[in-house]
Amino acid sequence: MHNVLTASEVMHYAPGAAVAVVAPGCAVLVSGDPAGSLPTKLLTALLSDGLEAAVDIVFSSGLRNAPDFAMCGLDAQGSVRVLVRGSGAAVVENAQGRHAVDTARLVADREFGAVSTVVLTLGADAGEARVPIVAGVTSADAVRCTPASAAAWPTVEDAGVLTAGATGSEASSEQSSAMTDSPGESTPPAPVEFADADAPDSGAVPVENPQLRNAPIAEPAEPPDGDGAAPPEGDPTPPPSLPDARLEVPWFSGERTVMAGGQVDVFADHFSPSFPPPPPAPDLVGPDPDGDMDATIMRADLLTPAADPPTVGPKTAAGTIRLPDGEAFVMDRDQDIVMGRAPREHPGNPAIPPHLARISDPTNEVSAQHALISRVDAVVSVTDLDSTNGTEVIDGHGSRVRLAPHTPRTIEPGCVVILAGVATVAFEAP
Repeated sequence: MHNVLTASEVMHYAPGAAVAVVAPGCAVLVSGDPAGSLPTKLLTALLSDGLEAAVDIVFSSGLRNAPDFAMCGLDAQGSVRVLVRGSGAAVVENAQGRHAVDTARLVADREFGAVSTVVLTLGADAGEARVPIVAGVTSADAVRCTPASAAAWPTVEDAGVLTAGATGSEASSEQSSAMTDSPGESTPPAPVEFADADAPDSGAVPVENPQLRNAPIAEPAEPPDGDGAAPPEGDPTPPPSLPDARLEVPWFSGERTVMAGGQVDVFADHFSPSFPPPPPAPDLVGPDPDGDMDATIMRADLLTPAADPPTVGPKTAAGTIRLPDGEAFVMDRDQDIVMGRAPREHPGNPAIPPHLARISDPTNEVSAQHALISRVDAVVSVTDLDSTNGTEVIDGHGSRVRLAPHTPRTIEPGCVVILAGVATVAFEAP
């Protein structure tokens, strides 16, 4: 399937099978599912940090694992940076001519100045792009537009606006004069087509003026009565009104801001994308309590499923201690657990006798009196009892710490205690 993306200050696209990700001044064409996580990440990156952030996204899994793509970023002076990979390609037109950008290696990265058109492709030619888009993610085979320097456009006050009393030739002359770069030169502007254009044939060349793109539409003047008198109050026939010509784009909500010189900027301080949040991270699988404790223990295998997001309130660490033989001991009160090959009572909470957890270890790596788990005021801690081969704690983020003897360390649900490197004790959420 052919896919083409043409990018500039204003984008138009042709519906298709590829994924077009568009933001002000940036565009990316990549294969994939528009509802997947990659387009959402790319749009977020373009809106926050521009093209550089999008480059980081596509190469997040490594250079050789990156998808085929074509992307570009434009500035206000008409300069453009183009990057392509794999089947991606670009055609750039500027004052020096037509430039083809493709890659026989992994990635091509080039910059051009005074650009008039950029076409990004992932295949053969596509149809003409006519549907306007400001920003967002869409299925597209093509996106078309022409970048222009802000200085090359007339301001709102100087633009050639067709008024009720102006003829078609006068309006065309004014617009052509306003678009001339220097006095004495008259360069007719290139026509810009729109799929839904329904303008009367006045003889003028249609010209798109970006400063007037989002300007409010004036209400038509109400014709006077035959005698010139104003219509009486309560006229049951209201004056005709024009439909709202603003473009409805799913990814844009904001208000107009007029910049210096009368130019209209619809993005300044008002751009607020509304896209779905990224999918939740998959739960991590905890250790198998019936597995071989002498086998290699991976950190990812020791993590328990993530708990619900924390709520505001008193912090509690009560949970369940899962011993190597699968026994579960609920820490619902202040009590000690003494662990070892031959555990015995240890001075602790005199009101409640400790639970003696015998650890079966044919290798005798675990000490007879190895470690102590205590709960005091809903806070759970683990202490190494001066064991021979030591005690380690792996927290919920995978950080591993070796305990100093007789020095308690607070643990929370999600932590794993390793005895002598061979026995695993998990602290699970209640």
